[in-house]
Amino acid sequence: MLKRSLLLAGGVIAALVLLSPGLVPDMGRAMAQSGGFGKNKVQYREFDWHYISTEHFDIYFYEGGYDLAAFSADVLEEAYLKVSEQLNYRLRARVPVILYESHNDFQQTNVTSSLLEEGVGGFTESLKNRMVMPFTGSYEDFRHVLHHELTHAVTFEKLYGPGMGSLISSRSLFQLPLWFAEGFAEYASRHGWDTFADMVIRDATVHGYLVPLQYVGGYLAYKQGQSALLFLAERYGEEKIAEIMSRGRFEASMDNSLKKAIGLGVDEFDEAWQKRLRKEYWPEISEREEPKDFARQLTDHEKDGTYLNDRPAFSPRGDRLAVLSEYSDYTEVKIISTVDGQKLSRVLKGGRSDRFESLHSFLSGISFSPDGSTLALIAKSKGEDALFLVDVDGNGMDKVLRLGFASMRSPVIAPDGQSVVFAAARYDRDDLYQVDIATGTVRRLTDDRYDEQDADFDPTGTKLVFASDRPVDGPATLRLPDEQNPRTFSYGIYNIFEADLTTGAVRPL
Repeated sequence: MLKRSLLLAGGVIAALVLLSPGLVPDMGRAMAQSGGFGKNKVQYREFDWHYISTEHFDIYFYEGGYDLAAFSADVLEEAYLKVSEQLNYRLRARVPVILYESHNDFQQTNVTSSLLEEGVGGFTESLKNRMVMPFTGSYEDFRHVLHHELTHAVTFEKLYGPGMGSLISSRSLFQLPLWFAEGFAEYASRHGWDTFADMVIRDATVHGYLVPLQYVGGYLAYKQGQSALLFLAERYGEEKIAEIMSRGRFEASMDNSLKKAIGLGVDEFDEAWQKRLRKEYWPEISEREEPKDFARQLTDHEKDGTYLNDRPAFSPRGDRLAVLSEYSDYTEVKIISTVDGQKLSRVLKGGRSDRFESLHSFLSGISFSPDGSTLALIAKSKGEDALFLVDVDGNGMDKVLRLGFASMRSPVIAPDGQSVVFAAARYDRDDLYQVDIATGTVRRLTDDRYDEQDADFDPTGTKLVFASDRPVDGPATLRLPDEQNPRTFSYGIYNIFEADLTTGAVRPL
């Protein structure tokens, strides 16, 4: 899972089978209603499900999701060939794949009773080996999650066999540690290594916050695990990954499995891996400056108790910053001084009512109006995303625009203050839109299968700059024709583009 679902203990499953045999076939639906007070999932809509089948997968989708399902079918079958070769294992049971067209829809799923945070990009549950994931606008992110969760599905069946009964066998006593399970899923889905993982591991190595593998958790488990699996494959051969898993079914210990496969226990392997990282990254320390050497620190999470201070936006005069801040498990929008970082005001708090269920601090951003009096932000509200225009001084709400999109993010107010541009996903597409604040009229700026992100105006308001994975040498227009097969088009390489809103002409920068 991207935040993977935990394997259920064999004894717990056995108890459920013995005590509640009628519950087991539809356990996901039954358990979804069993949360504690205030923790039940809210079902905002009903889904009319359809499915397509491939050789190994049954892919479920609802209205508007056929192209996503077709894309998933090709990605999954191609990825399966690689994963099955890496693990030396062929699936014996079909894998159900359940697709949602937005994260808001995904959070309503009954496949798991757990509440799904925004950081969860997908999961694979072990009881029926079902893969569940949302589309968030980027086909590259979607491809990565499909491949990542497929890796878990094949791993589950390899270790525990198909079907619920296999989970209570003696083999289920062995569980892959988080660093290995998520590390292999990232290693497989990222084709070994990628620049983002390199950034994370480089920083952790240089600044000394790598965690020993047997104790690592959270997001670092994914990236440290990916790095460790890359080290394992390069030093001992990729075939050792499958061998370690196979030995685990009989050794019932990761330490013993590693020793039998490569001659090192977990602690010894961890030491060798970290030594390799120090050799690779430490020479760069002499060439790098610390942020405090060239910048002034404005927030300090250790002093103010925040977890994240993210997505800062300058006020027009440059004397203030609007910041999305995680404080006491809730997200808030606060205004701080750019001189000393002093907190000047709190604009609003999220996560405390259905009006502001989530402020999308992982995905979205905020924007000041030209006169500095108003902030534009996207929030999940009553089950759907909406555009909020909020008074900076906390004196009330200026406007709420509910525009009917599956998901929205990154609004930016035009220099004339009359409109807002934002990115939004609908069905299988993520595009840029412009809404007139006074009338609520929406103008679609792009219309293609590519991802558009983080748009911003030039000072005149006639041009827009944005990031996109559209082809650099493609047609010089905002709206690209659908000439390519939706299953095979090229995606995932991002560049910066400038668009003339008057003529619709686009050029790469």
